Amino acid sequence: MLRFKIHELLVECNVGRTRSEHLGLKDLATTTGIARSTLAGLTTLTREPVTNSANIEAICRFFQIHHPSFEPGMLFEFTPPLSDNVSPKVDALYPRRASLRPQPRESE
Repeated sequence: MLRFKIHELLVECNVGRTRSEHLGLKDLATTTGIARSTLAGLTTLTREPVTNSANIEAICRFFQIHHPSFEPGMLFEFTPPLSDNVSPKVDALYPRRASLRPQPRESE
């Protein structure tokens, strides 16, 4: 699973800031136009998040502005690591989500 390290990056952004200057998920949502619920879903491993590249680009651009040494690779962590031999099929990567999808009815 691709884990988004949004909370960790926000913590790093807030180093040296006063409490009243701290950036949070709400600031990220307001700046990027991404719903807080969507951002929360990206940071919760049990939700198996799905997002689009526009959201990822907006998040990267936010951290490029607010994080002094941000690189896009800092936003992601793969679990299990990419070095593990895992199928690239979406249904194999997310079997629980695949099992919840309605199955086509067999023709009679």
